[in-house]
Amino acid sequence: MLPENFELLLNGLKELNIKNCDSAAEVLSEYADILEETNQKFNLLGNVTQRDIVVKHILDSLSGAQYICGMKNVLDIGTGAGFPGVPLAVCCPEIHFTLADATEKKVNFIKETAQKLNIKGITAIAGRAEELAHGKMREKYDACVSRAVASLNKLSEYCIPFVKCGGILLAYKGPLVFDEVNDADFAINALGAKTEAIRQVNVPYLDAERNFVIIRKVKVTPALYPRKNALIKNKPLSK
Repeated sequence: MLPENFELLLNGLKELNIKNCDSAAEVLSEYADILEETNQKFNLLGNVTQRDIVVKHILDSLSGAQYICGMKNVLDIGTGAGFPGVPLAVCCPEIHFTLADATEKKVNFIKETAQKLNIKGITAIAGRAEELAHGKMREKYDACVSRAVASLNKLSEYCIPFVKCGGILLAYKGPLVFDEVNDADFAINALGAKTEAIRQVNVPYLDAERNFVIIRKVKVTPALYPRKNALIKNKPLSK
């Protein structure tokens, strides 16, 4: 990693109050290097610069760390190349993270990278959320985190069935967050949850607006949900 981007990463970690930020920066800079190299071969992230990886992916992912402190088991749905799960696992070693994605190539990348960088506390699983949620992973997690996957009315159906009663869905969202929450209100309630808070956060060096929606699971999700993927995408839950 270029020295100026390492400095950006380290300063960003400090701004986000990440513990052991010096050692975390070393691991995350290696992760960024691996991502950059692999992206040139397999297009994991699209057309991105090294600075983009640091700011738009790593630091953005870590802006959610404050909301999962003290938890034991956290699921990342639609993790892609490992966001937000890998940076969170590096900086929150007390938590076990399960990273799930439908694309096996991406899951294999995460497994290999976690082993190479000796990142403990990561399990990577290939599978579709709407299928995994009807198996042994159902209502198992203290939190489900998800970033850049789907609009909130659809994301809620993918994620809430995995969360324990009392746990949360932590959704990374942009400037249209209030519209998304309004559109998702019926779905969230139908799935056994309620919107607890919307929090705007400052991601170091990121120009775009970042918000978090915290959705609390208050009762067991009906066995019907999640439905098949085509129904979730084409007929989101609504009144």
